[in-house]
Amino acid sequence: MPRLTQAWNDSYLRGDNVLFEPNEHLVRFISNWVVKRTSIVDRQFRGDFVEGSRALDLGCGIGRHLVYLRSVGLQPFGVDLSPVAVAGARNNFATSVGEELDESRVVACSAEALPWPDEFFDLAVSHGVLDSMRFVEAINTMQELARVVRPGGLIYLDLIHGDDGIHGREFNGEEVVTGVHERGTVQSYFNWAKIEKLTDSYFTIASATLETVENVLQWSKGSRWHLVLSRL
Repeated sequence: MPRLTQAWNDSYLRGDNVLFEPNEHLVRFISNWVVKRTSIVDRQFRGDFVEGSRALDLGCGIGRHLVYLRSVGLQPFGVDLSPVAVAGARNNFATSVGEELDESRVVACSAEALPWPDEFFDLAVSHGVLDSMRFVEAINTMQELARVVRPGGLIYLDLIHGDDGIHGREFNGEEVVTGVHERGTVQSYFNWAKIEKLTDSYFTIASATLETVENVLQWSKGSRWHLVLSRL
């Protein structure tokens, strides 16, 4: 088993990423760009998105965003490097939604070789994933996303930024995680130049924000990019 696959399996077995509520930034992206709830039962789709548009969660973990995507009328698919996470995603989706996601819908494999045909997806989301791999792997993954997302389709992703009180604003290096949380995995930091290399040739950057959150009691802070890309 590849080292990073084992590291992510171990991380999920420790419960490092046992999360069930959707990420607030991902929810905001869906509401602003794809589909907005207008009442408890009604939804308004934006642009050329419709009920049942196919959405890929790249790095789906135990499935929290698969459940959320289904709740707003999208057809969710998922991929994760960890077979442990994928088994949890299928179980959690079935428990939460009452539907089964078979091996054609949620797959344990590398994001560098996705098992779906060209232009299969209308959109893709990726929360905290492309900065948890080597940059060369992230480049290959973006090429795969460009292949499987249709022209005009959207991608949401977020990436860690160096302004965390330890590194610097322009730091764009890679580190192996040595702490308990996600130990043995990779953390890749992004400045704007690195983002441009990641998205070059395949995507237009439709929206880019940088958010820094400082914990004034613990004197710590973290900073992340939030990007919306349009497939060329």
